[in-house]
Amino acid sequence: MGSRRRFSLDEANALLPRLERDLHLLRQLYRSAKDRYVELKQLKAVGRRPDGRLIMAYDFLQARREFDRLVREIDRSVDRIQRLGVRVRHIELGLIDFPARIDGRDVFLCWRAGEPAVAYVHEAGEGFQQRRPLPEG
Repeated sequence: MGSRRRFSLDEANALLPRLERDLHLLRQLYRSAKDRYVELKQLKAVGRRPDGRLIMAYDFLQARREFDRLVREIDRSVDRIQRLGVRVRHIELGLIDFPARIDGRDVFLCWRAGEPAVAYVHEAGEGFQQRRPLPEG
């Protein structure tokens, strides 16, 4: 984990209201980008003119510009969140890892959007599927 910030459970839980808000906005951007991507594929599927240009070239260009704008905004949003010292692991699921140290081991406190508190942990080389409840005490 290097010299990254390590969170206590209290510090991680204190960030949750902000993370809930930030993730809500990030997930909206992500859904919009996915919708725009589907639109791009549909516009491209309409076909091409005899000269090779897309039939829906103008609409494709507009959709592509919007898609690119959304991707840039997603990147900025993820960066803003990660500057807090956490790691965004999955946008759609709203998974956040907090670097921590428990019993002398580098671990990640694991939280999913909608959960009332940070209550899970996994080892540095593991992920969401391997998370387990935090040890008592």
